[in-house]
Amino acid sequence: MLAFFTVDPDRARLLVRELLDRPADVADLIKVYVRPWAELAADFIRKGKEQEQLHDEVDPEAYVVQLISLVVAGVATSDYFTALFDPEA
Repeated sequence: MLAFFTVDPDRARLLVRELLDRPADVADLIKVYVRPWAELAADFIRKGKEQEQLHDEVDPEAYVVQLISLVVAGVATSDYFTALFDPEA
């Protein structure tokens, strides 16, 4: 996912724009195309909890949602936040 969006950050920007402008339409697409992958990732986290490799407090669904949000929003805004820590920007 990170590679997909970092190759062309406009992909992440377009996704954010669509989420803001057409939330119902995008929700339908997410259910079809993203949910299966998110469920696999959440199942992987559950398995890690069962094997005591992860803390019991970890919420698999919340973790996956947060990860997707961080990647998409982070890539979408990365050009704009470079100035925070790059004195040359």
